[in-house]
Amino acid sequence: MHAAAYLFDDWDVAKATNIVGVENLAEEARAAGVQRFVHISTLSVFGDPTDGEFDESSPMTVDYPHPYVSTKAQSERILHAAMDKGLGCVILRPGVICAEHNSHWGDRAIAQMREVETFASMHPDDMVPWVHTENLAEMCLIACTHSQAGNQIYHAIDGNYRASEFLIKIARAMGKTVQPPDRAPQRAIYSCDKIRVELGYRRVRRFDETMNALEIQAQV
Repeated sequence: MHAAAYLFDDWDVAKATNIVGVENLAEEARAAGVQRFVHISTLSVFGDPTDGEFDESSPMTVDYPHPYVSTKAQSERILHAAMDKGLGCVILRPGVICAEHNSHWGDRAIAQMREVETFASMHPDDMVPWVHTENLAEMCLIACTHSQAGNQIYHAIDGNYRASEFLIKIARAMGKTVQPPDRAPQRAIYSCDKIRVELGYRRVRRFDETMNALEIQAQV
């Protein structure tokens, strides 16, 4: 199970971690006879589309200008080459990973909102490809154990939700002013049926109950 990645702006570190690191892990896993290599990728491999519908077969971005996006797309290409050499691999692509505790997109986002008067990082019409942390853990377990998961890619999300239902709802519950950023809404939609249909995935935590819990946290 490979979930490590460098997310920031240094190209050299991104290449060393997300490209060379994946190459080394894949080669060592293949040489050791590992039967199932599960790689946590990201929906960011499509770049930053403002609209369109994307499934697991949609083409990834090429030469994207941000190190994380570019190198994560390249890491998937490396693993496809490793599959051709015999490595059994499953690629999971999460989107926004959220939870009530210890979460960048959950309680930590609420803590950051407390420090500002205006929430301006999301457009109300942005679409958010959302997954609860516990649901992603369930997907990882299925990817490790299901006999049909081998050499497949799965979008690891529970659905696409409007930002007005997500962090903007929480910001408004906290009495913050919401100022949409000066850009077009990001309305890309990512399919999430394949992992349900092929592997029988069923969510553990629902979006609405998670948002209700975060809203209560925000109002304390």
